[in-house]
Amino acid sequence: MILRCLILSIISVLFVFSVGCTYSVHQVPLSDFKPYVGEGVGTPIDAHAKQFVVMGFASETNYVDQAYKQLQGKCPHGVVTGIASKYYSEHGFFSWTNHMVMQGICVKK
Repeated sequence: MILRCLILSIISVLFVFSVGCTYSVHQVPLSDFKPYVGEGVGTPIDAHAKQFVVMGFASETNYVDQAYKQLQGKCPHGVVTGIASKYYSEHGFFSWTNHMVMQGICVKK
């Protein structure tokens, strides 16, 4: 009886520690700075979109386009330049969430 409880306890602890979340950064590309402006000109803007995937099946496949359109929408009468995008995944149990974070500088015309 004691051996059975000990084995169940060990299995329970191993299960709890094996389903923890992890993160993985895939890419961080950077665009050019055209039009070039001096320091302090323009305002920083950012956008975030995500995709939830279960066992390789995803229903939302245009989350990168959504983040880009959201970034452009925050600069309606200007140009977005110096775009830095970070693509990373948050892993769970048989599922993961892909995140796209874009940051840029809005330069008014």
